[in-house]
Amino acid sequence: FASETFEYTIAENIASGSYIGQVIATDDDPGNLLIYRITAGNDQKIFQINDAGNLSIDDADGLDFESQSAYTLTVQVSDGLFNDISLVLVHVKDVNDAPVITLSLFPRVPAIQGGSLHSLALNTSGTVLSFGYNQHGQLGNDTMIDNLIPAPIFGVHDFVKIDTRYYHAIALQNDGSVWTWGWNSKGQLGNGETTDQFAPMEVTGLTRVSGVSAGAHHSLALMSDGTVKSWGANTSGQL
Repeated sequence: FASETFEYTIAENIASGSYIGQVIATDDDPGNLLIYRITAGNDQKIFQINDAGNLSIDDADGLDFESQSAYTLTVQVSDGLFNDISLVLVHVKDVNDAPVITLSLFPRVPAIQGGSLHSLALNTSGTVLSFGYNQHGQLGNDTMIDNLIPAPIFGVHDFVKIDTRYYHAIALQNDGSVWTWGWNSKGQLGNGETTDQFAPMEVTGLTRVSGVSAGAHHSLALMSDGTVKSWGANTSGQL
């Protein structure tokens, strides 16, 4: 080998098939064909080497800086008669992983809805959790303060369905009542006004509702008799 040790650094998000570097060996007889093999340190089959000594990624799925930040590979070269070995040190560089929000602190979550810059989650106990941007009160926490982690909305629970679009939300309680909160510039909250609502409020005049849906600037309620009631903006006939 040209060196007893070869050393390389790769990013943990490198793609399968990517070239890492060349492990170089020489032979006094130029007519001999050199065969390279990784003989140790590659139990996960992450790396591969070809007959030219080119080291590359075989399966990148096993790479994770947090699990293993470096690999020591033993590479053997043979001309068919004699063998030699060299060590290849591969350092894995940390790459910031995309953040993952977990709701494991709460009961199981059967429904999640996303608005423009916020999200809602309904857990199995009927509580609505909200997180994200809150300029128009779309988190329903009775403030204009953003939630960086999921937190229950203000005051009410026992919900069975939720929906949110843009900056307002609508939710259905198990008694068939409907509650809304957030942006209200077009009357999409159904309270007869156009001011934003920072905490959930019940939409009066609706009973025995079986489904709800939020549009960008309007809302819909499916009644138990199959009829639909609508309110809010109607610039494109959405009502």
